[in-house]
Amino acid sequence: MIRTPSSMPQLRLTGMAMLAFCGVMNAQKTALSPPHRAHYAVSIDLTQCKNDQLEVLVELPKIEQDEAIYLIPRIVPGTYGVADYGKYTDGLEAFDIDGNKLLVNRLDLNRWQIKGARKLDRLKYVTDDSFDHPDSVGVFGPAGSSFDQRVYLLNMFALVGFVEGTKESRYELSIQTHDSLWASTALDRDSPLRPSEGIRVDRFTAPNYFEFHDRPLLYARADTASLKIGDTRVEVGLFAPNKSLTALDVLTECTPVLKAIGVYLGGKMPTDRYSILVYTDDPENKPEGAQHIGSYGALEHHTSTVVYMPEYPIEFLGYEFVNIVAHEFLHIVTPLNVHSREIEDFDFFQPAMSEHLWLYEGTTEYTSVLVQKREGLIDEEEFFDELTDKLESTEEFNLDLPMTVMSRHVLDIFPDEYLSVYSRGAILSMSLDLEIRWLTQGENSLRDVLSEMSRSYGPSRPFDDATLFDEISRRTHPDLRRWLALHVEGAQAPPLETQLARFGIEYKAQGTRQSLGFGDITYDYDESCDCMVVSGIENPSPLTIDLDLRIGDRLRELNGASLAPEKVRETFALFFEDLRAGSSVKFEVERPDAKGRFKIKKLKGKATVYAQSISHIFELEESPTPEALRLREQWLKN
Repeated sequence: MIRTPSSMPQLRLTGMAMLAFCGVMNAQKTALSPPHRAHYAVSIDLTQCKNDQLEVLVELPKIEQDEAIYLIPRIVPGTYGVADYGKYTDGLEAFDIDGNKLLVNRLDLNRWQIKGARKLDRLKYVTDDSFDHPDSVGVFGPAGSSFDQRVYLLNMFALVGFVEGTKESRYELSIQTHDSLWASTALDRDSPLRPSEGIRVDRFTAPNYFEFHDRPLLYARADTASLKIGDTRVEVGLFAPNKSLTALDVLTECTPVLKAIGVYLGGKMPTDRYSILVYTDDPENKPEGAQHIGSYGALEHHTSTVVYMPEYPIEFLGYEFVNIVAHEFLHIVTPLNVHSREIEDFDFFQPAMSEHLWLYEGTTEYTSVLVQKREGLIDEEEFFDELTDKLESTEEFNLDLPMTVMSRHVLDIFPDEYLSVYSRGAILSMSLDLEIRWLTQGENSLRDVLSEMSRSYGPSRPFDDATLFDEISRRTHPDLRRWLALHVEGAQAPPLETQLARFGIEYKAQGTRQSLGFGDITYDYDESCDCMVVSGIENPSPLTIDLDLRIGDRLRELNGASLAPEKVRETFALFFEDLRAGSSVKFEVERPDAKGRFKIKKLKGKATVYAQSISHIFELEESPTPEALRLREQWLKN
């Protein structure tokens, strides 16, 4: 999972066809009776959605005990927070093969006890969506559900569970829908049925509950695009209410980084298909009472990701979107092919967390940036800027807390430290990569280790948490074990200055530099004016003071070039390319007068060189040793 702030930041039913659907369940039954059925058969009718609620029919495999517990997940992998998905389920009833009701006792939000379970044939209940549910606090947007006549986001863990002890049973999913909607998903798909004109029954299968819950569906009017990356088919399915964004826009923007990842992974992907499900909303017209505002971002799955974002033009979304997709796509390495027993046999009610969340998220985050540098999508300055941002973000967290301890106790003791995996975890992963390269004199890298482990383990064979560090050291260099003990099992900061010097890079945690620009100025998107607004000014530069730029100013033009949201990145980039000491700078802004009425203000100033206090300085040595240059190029270019 990757997080983003609430506003845009700166800048298959197989075999026998089961036709029982919601509202008509008493008229239809599967061909197999409970003593013989060995699978789940789930039916949902989207055409009968009422008041943002769907009726769910779950036909069950044969239960061998007198009492059964039906569980809808309390928590799912990748979210690292309790969501209590069972709270969206109401009116659960249990029936035997003859339609007689069985006794049901709701134990808590997520579990139902069913008496006489040897006779149990099916369950029926109503489920609500999370997007406008009054009790959706704590549910991450991409991990939620949305039931709308135009679009259905179906994270199946929010709708369907399993009887304890049977989650390895096969699942068959049947969804009745209007022909106008198409399902984008990584689920295996069978040929559809057509019971009447304009109605289609889509049929999907999954080998077990984990695969079933891990492959969400996005039903919307067909807007898809796809391409091949090596042997992997990557498909984008998108919903955008105002149609200002298309699947082709998204795929076009992400194609370079997807291809770069393919090159980085050696041209062989660990999955033959990958689905990117993009759900956007109109930030100015959210449903009344919606509780999901502020949970934009993405949730990774083994062969897909759900991205939930505001609907802005791709020109504005592009940079953040590419970074998100790069991170999520790289999860096909960790945890799809490299993961611990805690991930392999995930407990959806009371999970035991792995010690190595830093590996799943931190390494993925670091690699998503490194890939872009190695394939020329960003330059060295942009690469080091990304590292600087992550180093600065580490300061928001408890640096005396070992990452293995945080990972193990992220649910119970350290939930507020979770986001450190994206900053501190990424820096640790970079440092680990540098150490492996140094100890092996460039013969090995973190990528090589993970590639070897992918071949040794893969999707269905987990590693043991307690032996991971020994295994990494065995595959690289024995001295690496002490490094891992100090900096990952322990909380000692990695020696970045020493490590980077070996690669011909000078690093300083603090320093000054001669700068031109505006100082520490931030600007954010304001929905009310569809414009960028100055949101913070710290340590203003002489130029900022000369301009009299103020918090709250609505940005319109910079030296005659538009600062509209879709243009702001390009305009600032071109501005800094041409900026020289003594250059005249002209801003056009809107500023409120004493009565609160916004009026045009033309600001003028002159760029002046000044000493800027900065943290985390990276500079390439002009005359590195041949060995340092070789290691640096192996790291950043090869």
